[in-house]
Amino acid sequence: MSSTRTALVTGAWGPAQELAEIVARHLGAEGWHVRSAAPHRSDAGHWADHHVGDLRSPEFIEALLADLPGGGAHAIVIHLAPLVAVADAAIAHPGNPAEALDIATRGTYRLLMGCLSAGVGRVVQTSSLSSFDAYEDGLEVTEQWRPRPGPNADDLAPYLSELTAREFTRDPLVNTPLEVTCLRLATLRGGGDASRPPTDTRAMWTVDAARAIGLAIEAQATGNRGSDRGHRWRILHVASGAPEARYTSAIAHQVIGYSPAWLDNASTGTGEGAR
Repeated sequence: MSSTRTALVTGAWGPAQELAEIVARHLGAEGWHVRSAAPHRSDAGHWADHHVGDLRSPEFIEALLADLPGGGAHAIVIHLAPLVAVADAAIAHPGNPAEALDIATRGTYRLLMGCLSAGVGRVVQTSSLSSFDAYEDGLEVTEQWRPRPGPNADDLAPYLSELTAREFTRDPLVNTPLEVTCLRLATLRGGGDASRPPTDTRAMWTVDAARAIGLAIEAQATGNRGSDRGHRWRILHVASGAPEARYTSAIAHQVIGYSPAWLDNASTGTGEGAR
């Protein structure tokens, strides 16, 4: 392997398959070696360095993080697995959706413990904006609002996973805490006409989610901590950018320069940073 930079993409299957493929393709073009992981067999098998296993298994984590090109200091984890925990539970534990919570939380815990052991210091974690759907329409919900996940695995799995990751950035007993950027994504929509926003006000194009992940990686690499300088935990809301969208991405625009692809091609000259 000629590259010294490795991106480990978890959850590379099912609902996150397209997102993982776009992220991997972009990183590969930039010279990254991409190592992928999935809980079940997936169509990502054409990637040269693909692993299938359970993130809750210490043995699987050890193998996943072994022999990183350039060592852990040159690696980053893109943690998509929280987005597929419910689908994973539906296959591995049919009839027991609560198992998704264990997959999301213990899987995240094992993965990040492995990162500490392997010397991997940077993580881009994905979560969901669905935890804010309980708020009334018309409110401009930002990162400062308290999540209100519903009593269902779809909301709770990604939310509990992000809480697990947050503690790794705060533990005083860890000599070098992790740096984690958590991206709460709107509902992903693949395909379609990405030159305009989705008609669903709670959705976003998958290509735009991949763009946000790339920008978060760049911000970590350059030390651009923006308005939350000095903190290792950063959380950003990422949505479609449409004026009528349920959630704003204004802070993501300001901090990492996120804007959706369709907006870049628009001739209005306005960005969501104005929202």
